[in-house]
Amino acid sequence: MTDCNQGTQRFDKMILISSKEFAEFSRYQKLLKESTSVNAFTKSDKTCLITSSNKWVIDSGASNHMTGNSNIFTSFQSHKAPSPVTVADGSTCNSDGYGTVKPTSTITLSSVLSLPKLAFNLISVSKVTRDLNCYISFFPDHCLFR
Repeated sequence: MTDCNQGTQRFDKMILISSKEFAEFSRYQKLLKESTSVNAFTKSDKTCLITSSNKWVIDSGASNHMTGNSNIFTSFQSHKAPSPVTVADGSTCNSDGYGTVKPTSTITLSSVLSLPKLAFNLISVSKVTRDLNCYISFFPDHCLFR
């Protein structure tokens, strides 16, 4: 684990997630490991799991923050052409743009990709720890951003 507080800034705020949210995250991680039998995406435009949830999954495998909920952007920039993004099961979904999102009153995420057919809102561990100059500790019923 890397301590990102080596710079001149120090962030002492902690963000907690409930045991229920952690259970949802754990269930999602299990689905990712079983992606051969459970797919959240299709290669056609017919069906995909879509959610308007404002809950976020903390994803250690994601290289970017992503959401399928276009209503949560505080600012948004459209791509000139759809941009394909490879998701966990190896399939692709098109990103129609990117922008800024505030998943909580104290966290602002920039360069969040908009993937209209994405079933989850994902926070990239590598991106959030780099952007917020912090580290994340995971526990059985919550996680801490420090």
